[in-house]
Amino acid sequence: MKKANLLTRTKTELLKVAHRLGLRGVSALNKLELAALIQRAQQRRSIKTIHQLPGVVVGARKLANDLKRRAIRRHPKTTAGRTTAKPAKPAKQPKAGAMLAAKQEPMVTPAAAKELGAHKFDVTPKPAARKQVFIEENLGDLPETYGTGRLFLVSRDPHWLYAYWDLSWQQMADARGQAVDGRLVLRVFEKNHAQPIQELTLHHESRNWYIHVGKAATTHSAQLGYWKHGGGFHVIGQSRETTTPSNEVSPDATTRFVTIPLEFPFSELMNLIRRRVRKGERLADALHRLEMAGFPFPFKVEVMFGPWTAEQSAELERLLSGDILRRIRMGSFEITEWLRRRLQEELGSGTVRPRNG
Repeated sequence: MKKANLLTRTKTELLKVAHRLGLRGVSALNKLELAALIQRAQQRRSIKTIHQLPGVVVGARKLANDLKRRAIRRHPKTTAGRTTAKPAKPAKQPKAGAMLAAKQEPMVTPAAAKELGAHKFDVTPKPAARKQVFIEENLGDLPETYGTGRLFLVSRDPHWLYAYWDLSWQQMADARGQAVDGRLVLRVFEKNHAQPIQELTLHHESRNWYIHVGKAATTHSAQLGYWKHGGGFHVIGQSRETTTPSNEVSPDATTRFVTIPLEFPFSELMNLIRRRVRKGERLADALHRLEMAGFPFPFKVEVMFGPWTAEQSAELERLLSGDILRRIRMGSFEITEWLRRRLQEELGSGTVRPRNG
């Protein structure tokens, strides 16, 4: 309400308005002072309402600080290299009622209230998201051995076996210390034979060994140990049985084609046909049988009918080269000998010349 409107009222009416605004101790003021005090109280109330709006707190604090700095700022005059400033005039002491109201709320001009209203929707920006930092975890190196003492035996080809054992260097040294001759021994057995067909004395640094048995389609096993001082053989590790593959081409010339999609894991394929798999049937065989029967698979199936003809066999042999098919029938030892003899023949004929140096 403007001051002119307030002055049109009686002092009694102005005192009632002052009491409604929460002003106390104003009865001793005259009508003009009372109207000025009521006007300032109404302005403060409107500013306080703006302060209570969401998003204004940050802007209001900033504006109040700016106004405070402007109020105490002085512009000194510089003369002859010295800075002089006029002494500040003593401020007039407000009356009791005005002092009480000033302590309750700071004075804010209408221009300041307008600026506060312009910034009432300002919000504090969100902090930037923290970036994920990769921390390399040092898990260390794998041990050279686990020291389980186990012996493993596998078939490399129809005529060769490969053995390796999980013993630490200290375990091997302790075993050699208890042996009568200070050496470890690898014994190879053929199935249904009580006596070993080979007994190999190992070097101190040996952790594996290739064994030439020369028998295809034969089951073997092995023992790792040493001969004791009092007699008898002490077994450190016993391998499982392994069978060397056949040295002949399989008489089964049946050709079957099956579609195995790369995008389907074997576990999903197995779950898809689990109820239709026969006992002991392999996954590829089951897929072939179901594809031939027209099973509704969720992928495209390329079904090939008819037997594997002689023309198809000849074409495959031509693509792979008959020499490769012939060498497949040989063991790795024979392949090495064949390569050595072939190289000697080419060197003797002058087709290949050895490099000097």
